[in-house]
Amino acid sequence: MQTKTPQEAQSFLVAHFMELPESVQEEVVMLLFEEGLQDAAQTEKIIGEFQSQGLEITGLLQKIKKMLDDKLKVMDVKESIDSAH
Repeated sequence: MQTKTPQEAQSFLVAHFMELPESVQEEVVMLLFEEGLQDAAQTEKIIGEFQSQGLEITGLLQKIKKMLDDKLKVMDVKESIDSAH
């Protein structure tokens, strides 16, 4: 058996799983389980980073909105003063 990538090797093992000796089957199951846990942990890490960035962006957008609201109030006051003269 010759494979070019780890994914090809994994596909081969899965396709021929029942042909493997039981001890090798147990080892393959454990390796695939470990890989699944690592993938899940990596996914959770990415999701956490995404959520953190989302919160940071939300905070920045709220600050920008407040600045714009304040600017609009100043413009409204100036307009009121100008129209009163």
